[in-house]
Amino acid sequence: MRGRVLRAAVTLLVAVVVSGCALQPRQVLGDGAAQRILIAGRPFQYCASAPVQAWGQEIRRVIIAVHGLDRAACAMRDAVVAALGGEPADTVVIAPHFSTSADAPTGGFAWGPSTWPAGEPDRGGVSSFAVMDALVEAVGDRSITLVGFSGGGQFTNRYAAVSRTMLDRYVIINPSSYVWLTADRPRPSASCPTFNDWRYGLDGRAGYAETGNPEEIRERYASRGVRYLIGTADDDPNSTSLDRSCAAQTQGANREERAVNYHAHLVATFGQDVGDAQPLATVAGVGHDARRMLASEAGRASLTGRGRWAQRPPSGAYQGRTARAWVSGRRGRATPPPARHAGQTPSPESTPRTPTPTSPRPTYSTPSPCSSPAATTANRRHTRTSATASPASRAPDTASSSSTTPSSRHPCRRSSPHVAHAW
Repeated sequence: MRGRVLRAAVTLLVAVVVSGCALQPRQVLGDGAAQRILIAGRPFQYCASAPVQAWGQEIRRVIIAVHGLDRAACAMRDAVVAALGGEPADTVVIAPHFSTSADAPTGGFAWGPSTWPAGEPDRGGVSSFAVMDALVEAVGDRSITLVGFSGGGQFTNRYAAVSRTMLDRYVIINPSSYVWLTADRPRPSASCPTFNDWRYGLDGRAGYAETGNPEEIRERYASRGVRYLIGTADDDPNSTSLDRSCAAQTQGANREERAVNYHAHLVATFGQDVGDAQPLATVAGVGHDARRMLASEAGRASLTGRGRWAQRPPSGAYQGRTARAWVSGRRGRATPPPARHAGQTPSPESTPRTPTPTSPRPTYSTPSPCSSPAATTANRRHTRTSATASPASRAPDTASSSSTTPSSRHPCRRSSPHVAHAW
């Protein structure tokens, strides 16, 4: 009996050690590229070729790559670097690691496995969006592109909506759900009372997400430089990683449908100009695969700002229709749009869809001060700080850093407790 108990105890100990090793931060982050920075006095891990404080003046552009729910930060960074053909001399690719209690460093941040994409607070009351603000401050006065895949795409979509920090570009790739900016949905929602709650809609926002009323959030989002990518083979309604909550189901049956429906929702809400300014590109034959999505023509163009995004698609009605209204084939392959002129054939790899709405859309007679060209330029001036105050003690719209350079602040920039110093 004693021997069986001893053997069971040893087996349990081995299981704990093995599982513990599998969840160590270095395993999730990867070897050789894990860095740390102090945010409000707490360590935050990220992947980069060099720590932020070591970057020289030659670094003019930063790509912040956000991982999915697997939290494989360094793998996400590697996928972006591979898509770029290597890290350019004037660019740094950085991948933050949104840790959980299973892999957080001692004293570090720990969010729930699926709460950080919605900007919810960690166990210490700090929003993942506030930490992103801090990382942006650490980057300094450089051009910033925020790109997210899967759960990172959800993060990027919601952060663009509620953050007062304006970045140069947001790239949203294959997310499981989106934050819709009105209560309209392409699928029935009567049996889902939470369909428009925060993370899926604008109701019930709290904490960081409570940044103004819905109209202000809509104006803010319409002014962002956003790109959307979806793989046409990411269409499995039974995917184990797909959000199958009733609120997510009102957006579409699978990721591909949800992407097309969301873009149609933007056109219906804001008009064709915003639909054109925030294009959706489909990547033919690619499923839920970050590396292949980023390596596509549309993926590379979204990262670099160069290359042919795609041709203008045929128009279609949004109201009362789902993604299948704009796709053909049994598995939802994209219908190539007509060429712009004779002899020009659009790329089958990256076909955007911008259906023309038939439902009324709101108009905005008073432009937001944060959407003007001057405000956009000012918002892109990022400064370093040496804050020590805790984000949890600050209201979302009034948080400030006592040591932030006043001349660098802009009324549209979100003041938050930012970087104390880097390790």
